[in-house]
Amino acid sequence: MASQDSSGDAFVDSVTWYLEMRRPPAGPALEPPRPDVRIEPVPSMDVAEYRELYRAVGEKWGWFDRTWMSDAELSAAIHSSGVEIHVLYVGDARAGYFELDFSQLGECQLVYFGLAEGFLGMGLGAYLMDRAARRGFSRGVARLWVHTCDRDSPRALPAYERAGFRRYDEKVERVRARAAWPEL
Repeated sequence: MASQDSSGDAFVDSVTWYLEMRRPPAGPALEPPRPDVRIEPVPSMDVAEYRELYRAVGEKWGWFDRTWMSDAELSAAIHSSGVEIHVLYVGDARAGYFELDFSQLGECQLVYFGLAEGFLGMGLGAYLMDRAARRGFSRGVARLWVHTCDRDSPRALPAYERAGFRRYDEKVERVRARAAWPEL
């Protein structure tokens, strides 16, 4: 049900699911689905490059949290101790990424994960997810966790569950309706 606040912005109820893994993926790591695919860590990504990749992956799904950050705030977030960004390339094109946060002792958060629009449906998601999960557990953490919501891709929740994440919580929140989101 939609409502409005005093500014006139519309708000809707949104469901957020919290998921976790308690052990790394079993079996051997997945191989790249094609020879020109690779994943590279980017330890000091430029803020402008990050914004471009963030938009390429999340704009369709209304990712906007980081668009509201100043360059200084975003730089602090992505260059923070314990944060890793890994970029998926198909040839020379950035096709997606995952961002991990190891700042909490004993756990790792999969902060962002996704593919850019032109790279969906190519078998890249399972490969990227497998690498994200394995990297998440590479520091001996007991738990890897992520959250997604009903405003994200309809493929997100099933993909996390196929990868081995299990739901542990669900919350309903009032959020700005898509029409009230800022221009990206």
